[in-house]
Amino acid sequence: MGGTFVLRVEDTDQSRNSQEAVDVIFRGMRWLGLDWDEGPDGKGGAHGEKGPYFQSQRGAIYAKYLEKLRATGKTYEEGGALKFKMPKTPGIVKDLVCGDVTFDRTMEPDLVIRRKDGSPVFHLVNVIDDLEMGITHVIRGEDHLSNTHKHIALYEALGAPIPQFAHIPLILNKGGSKMSKRDDGAALSFYEDTGYLPEAVRNYLCLLGWSPGENEEILPLEEIVKRFELKDLNRSNARFDAAKLFWMNGEYWRSMKDSDFTQFAGSFLEKNRPAASALPEPIRQGLLRVIREKIRTGKEMAEWLDPYLTEDYPYSLEARKKQFSVPDSGKLLQSIEQGLQTIGEDFNDA
Repeated sequence: MGGTFVLRVEDTDQSRNSQEAVDVIFRGMRWLGLDWDEGPDGKGGAHGEKGPYFQSQRGAIYAKYLEKLRATGKTYEEGGALKFKMPKTPGIVKDLVCGDVTFDRTMEPDLVIRRKDGSPVFHLVNVIDDLEMGITHVIRGEDHLSNTHKHIALYEALGAPIPQFAHIPLILNKGGSKMSKRDDGAALSFYEDTGYLPEAVRNYLCLLGWSPGENEEILPLEEIVKRFELKDLNRSNARFDAAKLFWMNGEYWRSMKDSDFTQFAGSFLEKNRPAASALPEPIRQGLLRVIREKIRTGKEMAEWLDPYLTEDYPYSLEARKKQFSVPDSGKLLQSIEQGLQTIGEDFNDA
């Protein structure tokens, strides 16, 4: 589709915002490799010509448009808040995914556009920011479809061009409800800490509600960008499948170049299993070669290495019973014992 990726931070509700929450967004997007063309740089600065990129810093811009709306006679004060007079004619949304959707506005209440504390609300600032930043396509979750006729009314009152809208399917949790930040697996930090590959997570998320066709699933970002079309989005909501993501990470894991795998393993183990990082390089590399085909995340890698990092590693009595039921298991263990005795105390050459 082309275009410019502009990142802005919606922080007009100061009671719900914090710098920590903003930093989580920056870190998550950078971990996924989703770099923006314009917006905050995460270090207190910004790049681009459409700033400021924090809505809390755009008060003068919003005030200008509020005065413009006042001049139309379509606003009024009530209880210290400023309200916009909603039209009572049907509200029609021409959506690129959902088609034409009509809303009956005969009983629609007027819209609060400025709170009594003087701060502008989401509906107003999003319209103004899209207008000021030259946004041509508003692509967002289907749960915002019911707000869109209100936004169109504001565009019309301002005499501004109306962008194209595309409301995409929601992501549902395993229970079938809209996935929220409180759901298991909703935080990107979980996947980073568990040792998922950002390429795999990004690939999987792109397939939620969209299909490239041809029954393909493993696609690099460049190919996804090349193939993506709004017309190929599904209308039905997508259910988040943690098992499918786990499988996809394994596919990416096994296709990694040896040098990339070594670099990833070294970084993950240094943070999560310092004892493994301290192993002599030949031993560590040998162990990684043995377990690589058996593991699908960094966490599994660390757990497979645990028995080699301590003499007190607990074993399963059930597994012990199962192994001793194998014919000639005793002879096999004796053979292993004899082999180990020939090595001596220095296992570096084992």
